[in-house]
Formats: sequence, structure tokens, C-alpha cells
Amino acid sequence: MRIVGNNYYTESEDKSGFYGRVIGDEFVEDAFDFAYGMTYGRLGQHRANRTNGRTTRDMGEIFCNTFQGKLSEYVVRNSLANMNLNVGEVDTEQEELGRWDSYDLDVEGSILSIKSCKYFSEFLFLETGDYDYYGNYRHSNVQADFLVLVKISPVCQSIMKNNRMLYGTPNEEKLRNMLLAETWKYDIVGFITHDMLVECIQNNQIIPQRALLNGKTSMDAENYYYASGLMIPFDDIGEYLNE
Repeated sequence: MRIVGNNYYTESEDKSGFYGRVIGDEFVEDAFDFAYGMTYGRLGQHRANRTNGRTTRDMGEIFCNTFQGKLSEYVVRNSLANMNLNVGEVDTEQEELGRWDSYDLDVEGSILSIKSCKYFSEFLFLETGDYDYYGNYRHSNVQADFLVLVKISPVCQSIMKNNRMLYGTPNEEKLRNMLLAETWKYDIVGFITHDMLVECIQNNQIIPQRALLNGKTSMDAENYYYASGLMIPFDDIGEYLNE
């Protein structure tokens, strides 16, 4: 990443592109049920603010982030199973607000933390307030061995905004049918090891709060960043699991 004052610019070596594969409708439906319940359902919403974030997320944004994240878990789990690896199931239990998942997936005895982003994003962003100096996630006593990044297309927030469903509580069936009418695609960009995360943190690889990404996107919270183009290809994960 090239830094000029308060501006942070994506360089060619940072990029991984987007090579989308279609997500099955069954995964989209399951992710929808989870996200709708966690956002608009009885148990209430996920965090309205990012860790140390400046802005309060609206309900639609919370839904979209949760939906995108759960889609990512499903496609990673499915890809690992297709590699004939022993992988646990995706957790769909809807926890009360304030409770945190210990991890996303267990594969061959290793713990995976799965992160998602929009299809055009080129960085793994991790809020600095969520990790200590040694790469431990502050909200769990379980340390992730690998962090996996997944790109998702299309952009859920744009769909909801264009259909005037981003604010308030949208009709569940109307929103379900609208999202199922889309062709959802994913690209598992790659992964980093825990040691790579620690190196990123201890090298102070940070994009500050209010900094501008590529001259236009203001960062809501301070984040560690890792370029998608520099991550280990996901197809190589089996070799690392056996080390």
C-alpha cells in the first residue's frame, strides 16, 4: 500500500482480482435466515458500532455484513470438504447480543477465522481494538491458526438501498425473494497464518481512523491491513494444516 499523508493507495501487487464462482441457493437461504434472525429477530442485532468506530451502523448494514459473513463461512466449509479435509459444520446458532463466537470453522484440528469483503475490495482489514500485540482475538479465548479472506458479489447494501429496504425492518419474505433472485458469487482469495498476523501487528501495519483509502473511502475505525494479493493461495491450505 502506498501512503501519501493521510491517503492510502492500493498498489498493483496488493490486488488479487475477483474470480467468482456461483453460490448455491441453499447456502444463500441458510445465510439469509441466520442474518435476518440476528438483525431483526427476537435476539436483537449485532454490534451497531465497529470496535472504536465513529459511526453507528444502520440495521440494513448490520444485516448485510452478517449475511455476507455467513455466506463466506458456507463456501469455505464446502471448499474444504471438497478437498477431502475433515471440517466441522457452520455454526448457525443465533446468540444473544454481546456473546461472541469462539471461532468460525475447525478443520483437521486447526482453527479458521473467516473474514469477508465486497468483491472489489483488496485488503483484509482487522480492527486494531479486537487484537492484542500477539495476535490474540480479544473477544475469545480460542486463537485462530489461519485467517481466510472471501470476496462476495453482488453488494448486498446496494441491492437493499436501491429497493429502499436498507432502513427500518424490511418484510422478511420480500427481502428473501429479492436476494434469492440474485446470482451470488464468491472468491476465496487466500489466507494468512497466525504468525503472519503477528508480524503484521508488530510491524504496525495500520490504516488509521479517518484515513482515506484510494482517496475516497474514509476509514470508520483504525485497522490492521493485509493485502489480498500477498496472501497464501487458498488451494495450498492443506499443506499448512499438516505442518
